[in-house]
Amino acid sequence: ARSQGHYSPFKKETAINLAVVFLHALPKKEKHTEKRKKKVTRPDADNLLKMVKDAATKARIWHDDSQVTDLTVSDRYCSSLEDPKTIIKISTWREEEHKENFWEHIP
Repeated sequence: ARSQGHYSPFKKETAINLAVVFLHALPKKEKHTEKRKKKVTRPDADNLLKMVKDAATKARIWHDDSQVTDLTVSDRYCSSLEDPKTIIKISTWREEEHKENFWEHIP
């Protein structure tokens, strides 16, 4: 059970948009490319996403992951020009209504 002092930047009734891009290192056998490739190996996007949501709950980003009402997930191999990383964007519905497409700005 959570303590009374639980803090989250979002109120319990706030609907949250979660966007996650998992970028993995290219396997050594793969030909290097300047474009990202879809990854269809384990761990799968569902399990990776669960890890992100559980970590965000534990870090008190939100009260409960049930607040995530909109979700975008991509699981890719990096291009040869970038390093592996995970990109996470958390926003509220109101913020998202007035912003450009987030994915257009990711290098």
